[in-house]
Amino acid sequence: MKRNLVLAGLVLTTLVACRFSNPFKPVPEIILAEVLQKSESCRSSAGVEAGEDTYSFSCSNSADTFYTVSMTRFNSQAGAQAQFESNRGDTPVQCFHGYDLYEQFSTGTTNQFIVGEQTGWQAGRWVVSIQASYDYGYFHYTSMGFSEVLYTSGVKHGLFPAGTCP
Repeated sequence: MKRNLVLAGLVLTTLVACRFSNPFKPVPEIILAEVLQKSESCRSSAGVEAGEDTYSFSCSNSADTFYTVSMTRFNSQAGAQAQFESNRGDTPVQCFHGYDLYEQFSTGTTNQFIVGEQTGWQAGRWVVSIQASYDYGYFHYTSMGFSEVLYTSGVKHGLFPAGTCP
């Protein structure tokens, strides 16, 4: 009997330890790590940050080039759709691999060559947001470049459902 209690205690301790020291990263974190690795414009980054429902990274290539890429999971597709619509405002949508996507551009007031770009798209319960600020006079990796790599990695890992827009 004593041996069974010790064995049960050992099994319980092992299960608790495994629960809190999971060596496997969540799929969104893996996807963003792949995007960060494949990006041609991220020379400086602190890596992927993982929150409860949001995964993101920020990076830069120079003093005038900054990017932030995030993925947020919602409890429902309707919740994700509401957030996507709120983010895009009245910006027209286009179809991106079967998903609604919007792009917003602005130029700086002090330097007309600095472009602010915000791109967002929704895939099922996920909202992807990419913000970029860069000097278009130099090489840059646009939000669509990040979107393509993120989409490809997301499909590879089975995270995104099939899109429905034409």
